[in-house]
Amino acid sequence: MSPQKLFFSAAAALLLLELFLPKTASRTLPNPPCPPSSCGNLQNITFPFRLKSSPQNCGYPKYVLECLNNQPSIMFETERYNVQAINYSDYSIRVVDPGLQDQANRNCTNFPKIVLNSDFFDTGFKFRSTGANVPIVYTTCSTNLSKEYVHTEFCRKSRSNGSSYVTIGDRLSIRDVPRSCSFETVAWASVNGLIPGDNSSLSSIHAALGYGVELSWKRAYLCRDCEQSGGQCFFDDPLNLEGVTCSHRCYDDTGFDLPLPCSIHYYGVLVILYGLVTIVPFLGIRLLFGIILFVALVVYQRKRRHLPGDVTIQDFLDIQSKLLPINYSYAEIKKMTNGFKEKLGEGTNGTVYKGKLRSGPFVAIKMMKKTIGTGKEFLNKVATIGSIHHVNVVHLIGFCIEGSNRALVYEFMPNGSLEKWVSSEQGNTTPLSYKQTFQISLGVAHGITYLHNKGCDDFVIMPHNILLDENFNPKISYFGLAKLDDMDNNVVHSFGMLLMNLARKLIIVNPNADAMWIYDQIRKGNEVVVTGDGTEEERKAMKKIIVVALWSIQMKYADRPPMNRIVEMLEGDEDLIEMPPRSFIAPHIR
Repeated sequence: MSPQKLFFSAAAALLLLELFLPKTASRTLPNPPCPPSSCGNLQNITFPFRLKSSPQNCGYPKYVLECLNNQPSIMFETERYNVQAINYSDYSIRVVDPGLQDQANRNCTNFPKIVLNSDFFDTGFKFRSTGANVPIVYTTCSTNLSKEYVHTEFCRKSRSNGSSYVTIGDRLSIRDVPRSCSFETVAWASVNGLIPGDNSSLSSIHAALGYGVELSWKRAYLCRDCEQSGGQCFFDDPLNLEGVTCSHRCYDDTGFDLPLPCSIHYYGVLVILYGLVTIVPFLGIRLLFGIILFVALVVYQRKRRHLPGDVTIQDFLDIQSKLLPINYSYAEIKKMTNGFKEKLGEGTNGTVYKGKLRSGPFVAIKMMKKTIGTGKEFLNKVATIGSIHHVNVVHLIGFCIEGSNRALVYEFMPNGSLEKWVSSEQGNTTPLSYKQTFQISLGVAHGITYLHNKGCDDFVIMPHNILLDENFNPKISYFGLAKLDDMDNNVVHSFGMLLMNLARKLIIVNPNADAMWIYDQIRKGNEVVVTGDGTEEERKAMKKIIVVALWSIQMKYADRPPMNRIVEMLEGDEDLIEMPPRSFIAPHIR
């Protein structure tokens, strides 16, 4: 074979590899970098979980387990839960509050350390599925109750005088709880922990509490095929956590909620190259031209595939008669962000970067994950968000839909999210003033009311969804809101929990207070608001926030006021607001 033919053949082979193969690496990985680990009875701990002693790239940061005295455990907020079992086939994990684990021979019932509610699920877990767990409701009543309620003594003093009861909450409606009862707290337990045929005894309830609760974690589907093929997933960079590699092979599958784009490593690249270099000269010049034409056809078809999407976008823009967000190209998005240089944050459905328009104003640009749906679904979302115009809702400026790239361009909020100002983890030492706290509470209420009137009422309000402009005016980031799975915990309830977080972190005299303590202090006429430098009028406004919050987190759905009534209460006279019933669905706040 002449040197010219050899060079031509090698070049053709390299061209084919470049066109047909994704990003590749010919390096050979040694032994799997993340061997399975064990602790006590929990065997084969693998990605996305890892033991604290394992390398950082072997698991997701929120799923780190610690092995203490042969007992695996995981931290939820500031409390430790024991891990009883992990099922990788259905993505479930069973955990138990240590205080609820050893109650078999006790005559009293322990309280859970934390209450698993919608706020808790920021940790990356959620209840496994509807019907997999049951609530165990703790109440204190001034009158004797029916046999559906199991009489017990609480191991610590309750907040109210009377008889103590626990009951399995799925057997009755919240509306059935007598007015003579005060709700204390709720614990969750797996239905598999209940004693068959015995759901009305203290021993059965203690057994269920000791068995634990079934949770599911956020799935990284792209690792499923990798692991089924005998490979192992691990993070490329433990400090970055944006790429996952399979040490055997990995498919570019769709992910879910986790930033895990797949790096693909082909170990046979050199073998393929050698084969092509050797075989191509014998195929003949006509076959070679045929291959080139075939490659050109594939490239043409791949480009053509994007044309219908562009036509759809134009049709979409032509149909809409009102002012809509601007359709930016991906090149424009990249230029605005200076090559995605400054990262502002990361959420469940994308990463946010700081950008700048050609006209000068700064913007926030959210690059959506590849798994958000079809182009039509994305455009429908843009149409919905683009029609929202309110001073307390973040304004959508533009969007990008080009190939597989999806982006939202919206106004930049220089003071970041509310979470930055109420979370001790954020390290912010400058507290919000009374005026700013009330301004934020009222503004968010106005924003939610507007969204309700637009037909948007199935979302959860949390501190990281509230953005603050240069004057601390709040704006709801609607396109970052989580959807509700359980409408009993409606947006009014999540707004109430937001107010309770604001109150406890900023204005309550007792930073460890829960809703019951706050309620009792107000009833007794005791001062619950930090005096500080605020005026009497400002302190009354703070108390008004607290009472509105107590109304919003009422146990019974019917007792919670609608958002327009909440706005009236916040804008009205504090002395005219009645105290709500002493019955709350989530008295423990973070």
